[in-house]
Amino acid sequence: MSNQFIYSVIVSLNKSVPQSTFDYACHKIQKLEAGQIVKVPFGKKSAWGVIEKLQEDRKDIQIKQIIKVFDGYILSGYLMRFINWVAEWNFTSKGSVLKLVFSNIDIIEKENKPIGWIINTNPDIPKLKKLFPNFKLTKKRKQIINTLSQTKPILTKELIDQTGASKRTISELEKLNIINSMEVSSDISLPEFKVLRNSNIVLNSSQRNAVEKINRIKNNNKFDAVLLDGLTGSGKTEVYFEIIAETLKQGKQALVLLPEIYLSSEWSMRFKNSFGITPLVWHSNLSKKVRRETWDQIIRGKVNVIVGARSALFLPYRTLGLIVIDEEHDHSFKQEEGVLYNARDMGIIRAKIENIPVILSTATPSLETWQNIQTKKFTHIELPERIGDAELPRVKLIDMKGVNLPYNKWISPTLKDEISKNLVNRNLTLLFLNRRGYAPLKLCSSCGYRLGCKNCQSWLVEHKKNNLLICHQCGIQQKLPEICDECSEKETFISCGPGVERLEEEILDYFPDISIEILSSDTIQSSKIMNGFLKRIRNGKIDLIIGTQIISKGHNFKNLTLVGVIDADMSLSGGDLRASEKAFQVLHQVSGRAGRENKKGLVVIQTYDPKNQVIEALSKNNRDEFLKIESKHRKEINLPPFGKLAAIIISSKNQRELEAFSINLKKKSPNFQNVMILGPAPAPMYYLRGKYRYRFLIKSSKEVNIQKVIKDWVYKIKIPYTIKLKVDIDPYSFL
Repeated sequence: MSNQFIYSVIVSLNKSVPQSTFDYACHKIQKLEAGQIVKVPFGKKSAWGVIEKLQEDRKDIQIKQIIKVFDGYILSGYLMRFINWVAEWNFTSKGSVLKLVFSNIDIIEKENKPIGWIINTNPDIPKLKKLFPNFKLTKKRKQIINTLSQTKPILTKELIDQTGASKRTISELEKLNIINSMEVSSDISLPEFKVLRNSNIVLNSSQRNAVEKINRIKNNNKFDAVLLDGLTGSGKTEVYFEIIAETLKQGKQALVLLPEIYLSSEWSMRFKNSFGITPLVWHSNLSKKVRRETWDQIIRGKVNVIVGARSALFLPYRTLGLIVIDEEHDHSFKQEEGVLYNARDMGIIRAKIENIPVILSTATPSLETWQNIQTKKFTHIELPERIGDAELPRVKLIDMKGVNLPYNKWISPTLKDEISKNLVNRNLTLLFLNRRGYAPLKLCSSCGYRLGCKNCQSWLVEHKKNNLLICHQCGIQQKLPEICDECSEKETFISCGPGVERLEEEILDYFPDISIEILSSDTIQSSKIMNGFLKRIRNGKIDLIIGTQIISKGHNFKNLTLVGVIDADMSLSGGDLRASEKAFQVLHQVSGRAGRENKKGLVVIQTYDPKNQVIEALSKNNRDEFLKIESKHRKEINLPPFGKLAAIIISSKNQRELEAFSINLKKKSPNFQNVMILGPAPAPMYYLRGKYRYRFLIKSSKEVNIQKVIKDWVYKIKIPYTIKLKVDIDPYSFL
């Protein structure tokens, strides 16, 4: 019998555990490659895995055997390095990251790829009879052994035709490890990809200069991070389309990351208009069949453009030549469930590992990217003007302290007049309010009792159109009660504060005959719905849009000339270190929707704090001054990007056990230079989805390896199975 090879296998796991790499044996005569996809026994079930490395070559060791090797699919060395890097940096297991890569792994078995057979070694018949007393070298078995070679596999059908043996006989020899199966490559030749750019697209001088600079960088065939920094409406997308075209001509794949799934619909439409082909799309709402086909094309190296949300970063690219991160500032790139990671940062790392350029495109750079520009780590390319004759919109501030609005009204007379003028001129209006539903709170007018979620420490949001109260944390829904649980009074619940539905109600009071569309995550739940909305916009069927922050991202509405911001102060403060930065980015992006064509745009901002630095920067269109002030503030208190932060969140259904564990965790916290450990403290959202939560915040200087600090601390403590502990490197949410 042959020697067995021992392999270290990363096992794809649902849960993040410290260890996800295990040793398995394989009797295949050929050594398996790193990146080879395998199926292995794990506990009482089987699991998918990938070969990390060859451990040793030993005969006499009792170890579980690899169940199956999938020869047709091998993860690249680049992707293997990326898996390791993401796991190490984000304080998670390799198996959890591999789970992201294997999001559609059933493609391997679903495809029914041709199976071939080889002989493992010349069998020692006397030894076989000794090991297996019932073994008989039948005529059919002998024919199979004599027919097979050790190198060139023979397909199952051909082997049966040549020997007259049955599938059962073949299976019996496989169980005895006399023969082995392997997938036979079908050698599919991929069609030649022809790049056809729309000849009607004419770039201005700034765009042409940007394309030339980025192409020079790209032709160096090495990593570089490029900030494509352009005003809203300056044509950033057309610039990186040119770079994508060059990438495709070189026979390489291009990846474009978007912050939200629904944006892929409009982006794909623009891409098809420009290139004449449809890109590959990747996100969680696709059917299993489409995901299987896409995954297969990508790992086979089919030249194409892949556009998708965060998870597209973990696809098994074979010939990746370019990564574009559109709206790089957007906080939706931060994954808040499962493996916690920032897709923008991980996208930069993947580009560095693959040794290819990455383009960060935005009108409002994140402070992290801005600091990398100041220190010359990134290349800075600017688009300083809008396309054609379009100008930046004029900004008008309304100080709401001096406005006497009627009860339950939210639109100032000034904004109402501007809306009226815009409707007369048959132009499109956008009202921005970052609150879903009808009202953020329902309370009893008799006793003041507030309707809260039974699973979370949050209020239920009224959604009047569906006649429901919904928790925006856990998603629980219920009907509005007729009787107050606190005082037993009937029909005393009143709505407090405005949501987008309530704003629609007010607008229809003023303008009853107009067509209104609400854009929020409640109304745009699929690409099909989004396409319908965009079609109605293009056909002039909508007079006014009311939207939450999803309206601020990537849209280009040609006839939109008025933007009204209803509650500009809502997100200016709070416990979030990025509160001001987020507020500026969203409001700047929303404002930038106005006046994209030859028509002049107007932005009306309703605020109770016109002297706030964010509001002042918006009114003066002075983005760089805001970034300078915000950078100075962060640097003074050593917060990212000048220092490091990490959060430890522990949760449990058992409140007392959680409190005791948090105290014990604090007692055993390490004492490192330039490291401050804050907590434990109850999380601001202390009760969430049926669990109590405590938080630690670890703050350090830039030079500290914060992951090692946490590892030396957390891994030395036994965590009860009733308690969940997760680590968030560079947290964006502090709830």
